Amino acid sequence: MKLRYMFLIFLGAFLIQSTLLNQLSLFGVTPNLMLCLVMLFSFWFEGYGAMGMGILFGLLQDLCFGKLMGIAAICYFLLSLGIWLTKHLLYRDNILSVFFLTLVGTCAYELMYWALHVTMGGTAHILYMLSILPLLIIYNCIVTIGIHLIFGRRLVRFPGDRYF
Repeated sequence: MKLRYMFLIFLGAFLIQSTLLNQLSLFGVTPNLMLCLVMLFSFWFEGYGAMGMGILFGLLQDLCFGKLMGIAAICYFLLSLGIWLTKHLLYRDNILSVFFLTLVGTCAYELMYWALHVTMGGTAHILYMLSILPLLIIYNCIVTIGIHLIFGRRLVRFPGDRYF
């Protein structure tokens, strides 16, 4: 995917995340569209485009909404790097792979974000993070599977991933 299209998709998701989704929260929790896009684009495409967009929009997200600068960018980078290094282990066309990726990725992102936040002097408590984690996993799985069903059919299939 070309970087300009990826940038426009991330920009649209950032605008939706910051305006519309805050009004549609359930129990004070909204899905993280940036996280979903970073996970899917790192999983689907070769190269470092998703990693760069994750860093850029993570910094923008922290600049606009965060208490500490750079935490989301570091977490998106580490998550994208982990997916990039291990994506050969999963079948990219399978929806169960996307579900598993979202489950593990959301847990890893939230734990990294909490750990970095506390390390840098934040006051977030682990019990609060663990109490909202199941809702975040459910919301992110719904969004990621929806994105996969919409865009996954239009992507090039990966016949090298099939195991005979």
